Amino acid sequence: MLSEEDKALWDAYCKTVVPLEKASKFKVFSHKLSKCIPFVRKIKSSVPVVLDLHGFTVQEAYSIFIRFFNHHLEQNTKTIIIITGKGKNDKGILKSEFPKWIDNPEIQKNIIRSTQPVSYGGGAFELTLKKKKEK
Repeated sequence: MLSEEDKALWDAYCKTVVPLEKASKFKVFSHKLSKCIPFVRKIKSSVPVVLDLHGFTVQEAYSIFIRFFNHHLEQNTKTIIIITGKGKNDKGILKSEFPKWIDNPEIQKNIIRSTQPVSYGGGAFELTLKKKKEK
């Protein structure tokens, strides 16, 4: 449960998110679901973007992930981190489903490497993406 202060802070943050087309300084991914935009932030130069899928159903999370993945593939983003969370007793549904998503041949052909960074406590996946070929 969020405290009233945390909820107010989150609501204020959601109002500041800019659609991708209008973003200038920050890499922000926006989706068109009725829920608030998933938490996306720049964390350091070597790891450009993070997508947090906490609180979404498997279907919503998959749709958001696919759009996020395709966008960053088009942008030639080197590394993305997808936070699924660990779930209760390390058996989270998103954590268990995510490896199946990236095993899809259409996704897999664009991934150089997939790891679970220790710094996220086992509830995240780091994907190194292939560069888009120049036309």
